[in-house]
Amino acid sequence: MVRDSPLMFMGTESLSLDATGTQVTVGNGALFGDSRALQAIVNADDSYEYGSCQSKYSTIGTKYGVFWVSQEQGKIFNYGGQLEEISNAGMKWWFSRFLPSKLLKAFPEFKHSDNPIYGVGVQTTYDNTNEVVYFTKKDYEPILNNLQYDQEKGFYIQNGQSKIYYSLNDQTAFREASWTISYDPKTKTWISFHDWHPTFVLPSKTHFMSVNVNSIWKHNERCDLFCNFYGVDYPWEVEYVSSTGQVVNTLRSFEYILEAYKYHNDCRDKFHVLDRNFDNAIVHNSEQISGLLYLEIKEKNNPLTNLQYPIVGSDYITIQFSKEENKYRFNQFWDITRDRGEYVPSVSAGPVNIPMFNTDSNGYTFEINPLYVNYNKAPLERKKFRHQVNTVFLRRNHSYDVKFLFKVSNQKLLTSYR
Repeated sequence: MVRDSPLMFMGTESLSLDATGTQVTVGNGALFGDSRALQAIVNADDSYEYGSCQSKYSTIGTKYGVFWVSQEQGKIFNYGGQLEEISNAGMKWWFSRFLPSKLLKAFPEFKHSDNPIYGVGVQTTYDNTNEVVYFTKKDYEPILNNLQYDQEKGFYIQNGQSKIYYSLNDQTAFREASWTISYDPKTKTWISFHDWHPTFVLPSKTHFMSVNVNSIWKHNERCDLFCNFYGVDYPWEVEYVSSTGQVVNTLRSFEYILEAYKYHNDCRDKFHVLDRNFDNAIVHNSEQISGLLYLEIKEKNNPLTNLQYPIVGSDYITIQFSKEENKYRFNQFWDITRDRGEYVPSVSAGPVNIPMFNTDSNGYTFEINPLYVNYNKAPLERKKFRHQVNTVFLRRNHSYDVKFLFKVSNQKLLTSYR
């Protein structure tokens, strides 16, 4: 475990300039094994271990400098002439909570603490073509009570005179808490989460490769298959926020520009796919939620069928969207929050203090809490969305060989005078 990261200090050397004995101190490139004092690149007390690194696979050098992860602190750093804590760029509190290892918090003596192949760990890789940095964490959260650990035999529960052993891949004992996130050093912004969670990553001259179990996957090179990793299709999701400051608005509809392309002739040519859209949507704010919305395009040849919508199901609502000039619009949503305790005291109404979502251990995937919503609300109880900050979540379940480009979004708002 590296406490004083080699990235936090530089080796120094004294150089005489003239016969007067004037000397300057310069870096000599020596990081270890030198008896001279190291020069700190940040003035922080040693007790904070600021800039420290515990993960040997999390350090990578690029044209934008050196990137590394300080997992115990929940911070990610970049040094390109000066030290920069890039995890502060809109993700400070998320990293402080979900970057430290959940397994090591429960079992700090776990012997594979920096080994994502057999245990847990953090890795960093770089796409040399797209110039994007990827940080990936392999981790597990224990979910069984009385789980114990033996460094020789592994995890177990004492059952009378015998022991029941569990592997990290046993879902009855552990919940996977792995994630991968990408960072764009050109714009200094975090791009996206990714559903591929490898055991090892391999850099290359162009893109990069990742290892999962017994397969090696080359990333960002194909144009005939999207959102597919290790032979598994994953959803493509976009979430964005509409904020109006202190002004409370009524949210009437969402509009966005989306383009879908299918490539041909070894990626040299492409076809613009007509009417291809997201499959699902969720509209929500801190108090209200639309539930899971299934999106279907309005009928163009039989407008009478449009009168059937919206169609309310047991755990979804099917609505229609329209498309004109590559602009997709939908507005058939309302608040289906079960009970906020506004009119009936919570003591008699039952528990209303429940979360809107159930977020997984990885910190980025979630589901709607079924206890929070009521899809079968009477029409007169369907409230409009009124808030300063509203969020829309869009999902395409399978992309297959179509590449989607999400460009611009607009929200139709009406000032609320209540």
